[in-house]
Amino acid sequence: MDSKYTFLFLCNATIKLSCPKVCGPGGVDLKREVFRAVISIGMERMRRRLMSSLPLFVLCFTILQATAAMACVICIPYPESTNADALLESKIVVLAREDPAKPFFLEIVEVLKGSSGDTSTGVFLPSLVRRKLNIDSTGGIILVRRQAASQWEWLSYATTAYQAFARQVLANKSNWRGETGQQSRIAFFTERLNDKDTTIREQAFLEIGRAPYGSIKKAAHMVPVEHVRETLANWQLIEWHSLYILMLGQSQQESDRAYIRKRFESASFNLSAWTTAYIETHPRVAIEMIEDSYFKNEGRPRKELEEVLLALSVIAGEEMQNPFGRNTSLRRRISIAYESLLEHHPEMAGWVARELVQWRRQALVERLTNIRREYANLDSASAFAIDLYLGQAARFSVFAPSE
Repeated sequence: MDSKYTFLFLCNATIKLSCPKVCGPGGVDLKREVFRAVISIGMERMRRRLMSSLPLFVLCFTILQATAAMACVICIPYPESTNADALLESKIVVLAREDPAKPFFLEIVEVLKGSSGDTSTGVFLPSLVRRKLNIDSTGGIILVRRQAASQWEWLSYATTAYQAFARQVLANKSNWRGETGQQSRIAFFTERLNDKDTTIREQAFLEIGRAPYGSIKKAAHMVPVEHVRETLANWQLIEWHSLYILMLGQSQQESDRAYIRKRFESASFNLSAWTTAYIETHPRVAIEMIEDSYFKNEGRPRKELEEVLLALSVIAGEEMQNPFGRNTSLRRRISIAYESLLEHHPEMAGWVARELVQWRRQALVERLTNIRREYANLDSASAFAIDLYLGQAARFSVFAPSE
């Protein structure tokens, strides 16, 4: 297997291993399934090349376990590190104001975390911020040192409200560890989505923007739908649109549902987000339209297909976390749509195989077997994904008639 394709596939597998909330509970077994598949396939050459790629796997797992474990992939890119991360990870956090003895430079007035013997920081205070501090006698600047010996970094202007917010974040450090702790962290920021302090509100949206899709759905009900519409109408805020589209998908108003359908039908930007919102508001009709407009259309470029498939993957993953929700049979309907996808776009077989491994469902075995045997243009990563699935399909359950 070409090393670049091995790397891409292992990255995909690693995300499934490290993302139980996005990818579903089946993802945690993928590493075991990789090795089982290698054995069952019985291809010594592939085994040797896979084993030679293990350092890449370890590297990917180390990176992604820390940064992408909970993220909703549709809202990416969002900052990998938020102000809350900086507060929690820095060795020293202080509140600073202008040094009376040294105008235009900051001095420490309070240590929020760690210890700092010298009150002088050497950090320059711009004129605009200086004037703001002169008006706001209780305001300050939060500075951080990532390491005890590193330089001071300017984190944020801090109103009285933001100072209280920073203290609350620091106080929650031990409470936000592990999966349960992550849920507590998401709840903390969800409560601040409508905060009067704009900086706190922005940080809350950044945190929710990288949360699992199920958490975004819950958070959407905390945000006035009028605010969601206003943000989507403002193209200066385009970097926020994917998150707000997902939130609009939770609207119960018929006018919003009609608007979502219209935007899906003409989407050129944020196609994954509009597709997700469309499925949320029109679950049966949406998948049928996706099948007819995208999967059966051989003229659709691969990039568009991948964006639509990403939306289906997120919806299916969220369904796996909420098996008793209103969309419990969506994966069965999606698998039927995948049949059309494979008929007209066999080059997407690797994607389908990876999803079926994730779902741990037995479907499309004959179709994937034929593609693996007959399709000459299959890339190495897709071939490996198909072999992985076919080697394990017998262990997976079929969709029940009631699903």
